[in-house]
Amino acid sequence: MDIVKSLGIILVVMAHVQSPGKNMIFLFHMPLFFFVSGYFYKDKYSDNLELLIKKRFKLLYMPFVKYELIFLVLHNAFVNLGLYNSYENEAIKMYSSTDFIINTFKVLTFNGTEVLIIPLWFLPVLFFTNIIFCLINRYFKSKWIRCLIIATLFILGVKLKYWDTNMKFNNFCPETINISLVALTFFYIGYVYNKYKKYINLNFFIALLSFAVLVISDKHNITVDMRLNSYTNPIMLIPDALCGVYLLIFISKKICNLNINISLLKYIGRNTIPILALQYISFKLINLIQIIMYGLPRIRLGDLGPINPSSFWWLVFTIIGILVPIMILYISNLFRGALYFLHRSLHIWK
Repeated sequence: MDIVKSLGIILVVMAHVQSPGKNMIFLFHMPLFFFVSGYFYKDKYSDNLELLIKKRFKLLYMPFVKYELIFLVLHNAFVNLGLYNSYENEAIKMYSSTDFIINTFKVLTFNGTEVLIIPLWFLPVLFFTNIIFCLINRYFKSKWIRCLIIATLFILGVKLKYWDTNMKFNNFCPETINISLVALTFFYIGYVYNKYKKYINLNFFIALLSFAVLVISDKHNITVDMRLNSYTNPIMLIPDALCGVYLLIFISKKICNLNINISLLKYIGRNTIPILALQYISFKLINLIQIIMYGLPRIRLGDLGPINPSSFWWLVFTIIGILVPIMILYISNLFRGALYFLHRSLHIWK
């Protein structure tokens, strides 16, 4: 599963840099991570919601707050450096003292504020998906009733986006919860897969068929954007996602069977959150190179994504978007280790 997560996060970055096959990647790359999270869900959590919340608080809430607050503190510096232009046709401006206070409150209540780390929308959704599943698993022991409830919530989560806006569902069901209701299905499938995986044989022809289904969906312009809870064909959402999940598990198994060193892939798979958080700021390095090489206006540095992902550039952006966050994490861990060693040495000396 470390390899599955590694391939998944590489595909996430590839999609964000407008790589070839971007739309096909969007069909399954986020459902994949909900699937993996469900795979690792432990039944003991269903009898101990407090334990689950503590675990997810540490693994999801704390990293979210850490990165959001760091980027919030640096917001005005980023604006001055020209790293921000606009987002969704609105100019990104300097924050006042009041803005900092308001946005700090938003961050602490699990609401993202900083555009450069917008991929972290995934963390609050995964947090609430875990809690919803825990409650269902705890109070409904029948597998059939669970399936019925989760299927109903899936339909509700998809439909809330499209029903009459005058009903103002978002006043009662924030978008994060809407997406969680959709994600719950993939979470549950991952949970079930872990229990029955020994009975499931991965087959090359099924993997090939899965790829073909994704290609056909892509050719028919079926699109998925879980962050916006937007789907052109909700009926194909689950089949496409499952085809992508099956394909990546199949490929990951094959990679594990190769006689090669896969420690880097495992490390990437175990550290997906830093990549989610730091990929867009990493893209700025290549954007700056493109500005210098092609004589582009300096203001283009404020583009959120890659300036020019055509030709081989999408591959360069992908490599940078993966390796720079990993290097930052590695150096940070070394620094923390050195501080801990120094602290212990001083303590022993005393």
